Amino acid sequence: MSHEINVVAAAATPAVDEKIDVQHVEDAAVKREAVLETKLAKYTRWEALRIYWKAVMFGCMCNWAALNDGVSATQNSTEEVVCLCLQQFQNQLPGNIIANQGFIDTMANTVTDGVPAISAYTISLWGGVGAMAQTIGQFAGASSSDYIGRNLARGTMTCFTVLFLAASFMEVFSTNWKLWLGGKVLSQLALGMAISTIVTYLSEITPFQLRGTMMGAYQFFFGFGQFFGSIATQVLSITDPTKWRPALASEFIFTGFFMIFLIFLPESPYYYAKKKDDVNAKKMLKKLYGGIDGYDIDYEYQVIQQALEAEAALHHEQSRSDWAEIFRGSNLRRTIAGVLGIIAQPLSGGPVFWSYSSYFFTVSGFQHPFLITVIIFLLLIVAVAIALVCCETVGRRTLLLWGNIAMLFFNIGIAVTGSFNTSGSSRAALAFVILWVLAYGLSVAPIGFAASGETSTPRLRAKTTSFNLGVFAAVYLIFQWTVPYMIAADAANLGVKALYIFAGFLVPTIIALYFFYPETSGRTYQELDELFECKVPARKFKSTQTSVEAANLKNTGLITH
Repeated sequence: MSHEINVVAAAATPAVDEKIDVQHVEDAAVKREAVLETKLAKYTRWEALRIYWKAVMFGCMCNWAALNDGVSATQNSTEEVVCLCLQQFQNQLPGNIIANQGFIDTMANTVTDGVPAISAYTISLWGGVGAMAQTIGQFAGASSSDYIGRNLARGTMTCFTVLFLAASFMEVFSTNWKLWLGGKVLSQLALGMAISTIVTYLSEITPFQLRGTMMGAYQFFFGFGQFFGSIATQVLSITDPTKWRPALASEFIFTGFFMIFLIFLPESPYYYAKKKDDVNAKKMLKKLYGGIDGYDIDYEYQVIQQALEAEAALHHEQSRSDWAEIFRGSNLRRTIAGVLGIIAQPLSGGPVFWSYSSYFFTVSGFQHPFLITVIIFLLLIVAVAIALVCCETVGRRTLLLWGNIAMLFFNIGIAVTGSFNTSGSSRAALAFVILWVLAYGLSVAPIGFAASGETSTPRLRAKTTSFNLGVFAAVYLIFQWTVPYMIAADAANLGVKALYIFAGFLVPTIIALYFFYPETSGRTYQELDELFECKVPARKFKSTQTSVEAANLKNTGLITH
């Protein structure tokens, strides 16, 4: 008997723990015979980009939020850096501001060598409490997205935009470190809501051929925000280092643009489909894909409905889902994959280079720390841009695994230079930093966000994505508290040797990714459901034939085996 799912790779003497239940595979194939498959599968990636340009445009407008957060983070160079355009400006700008002399004079709460300074405890408190607020925001974003929508008039995107505005006002008018802390709590709460909401939204409105690129673009815009924020703080340090508030006020410009974009962004059709609101769901599909020759709104809506209903029936659940469900059955494996993909960012050393960039380079004895920060953000943008293409051709899993392996060795290389105090060791350290940034930008930077949002089932996507990003924020929270103590002269004083610790974290991370993170490039959500339900090993996702491929319903250019 021939199978609609050809698990060729798994059939060749698999390991005991990787055996696939053949009868289960056959049953799954039979159950899926009547399941509809999107007609988008017939297009190549370039055809999808040209034909579904409106959906791509809306995705780029949504990604603007990352840029704003990136700039904001740069001005806080000693605080967390995590989100899209809007959020990235909002996050990165305040980070680099912390190394500004005028800011130090305003917020100083201790004296070091007779000079006013901000204590390591305060810097850690800003980052730690902010990360706690971000974690809360991650989970709040899931509940609010499911309840009030991703982008309704009173939806989650509107909520986090209002919080960003309030945070900017508080930061601009802060006169002491406590008020600044209040602004960071609001900013990071908004950031948490923004990340989980936007990653979910992008995963639902983007054609599957471009899903990885569009979700990875989150990091691309994020990097631009960091770059702009670094430039702003560098100019500020040269022109008038005593005035730091005008640079922060630029956050309002980025937030203002996003508020305009919100007027045009459609709600996710999946949100309405889960509520069985057929009329509005079809309206959103029309806004995203209407006017395209051959696009059948009724048919594509049936595809969405069947995916939601089939997944609910499989787990014997009603239309409403609970948090515990993301840990049941095959959903647990999907959740683990999403978590591993995104937490590889902080475990690889991201908190050192992005959250505390200028501070790290200053404490470690690098000359021109601001200039180095600008350079690494520019390199990050270039690397991520390349990865946005490679993640759909080379594949997410390949880039993620090899990128982490490369960062493991580069972390060791950077740390080793800390044992020497010569000009040659400084140059070597800088070279390793550049290589690390390129490896990061080609792997975990864009793919981490894609992993957090595309491995879940459609019905549980908002909750699973928020959980994945919540774990990510929790890991960042730990490092927000500890990294300043690792590198500060008045604490552990490790400097670049702190990278030994992150090299150690990468060893189990790489092993876990090998066994749990599957190749998702070129797969529709229906195909991913199929592969997970049939318990195909993660390393064999790429070589496994699905029912849609067996039925010749998919463009051959998207088939990877």
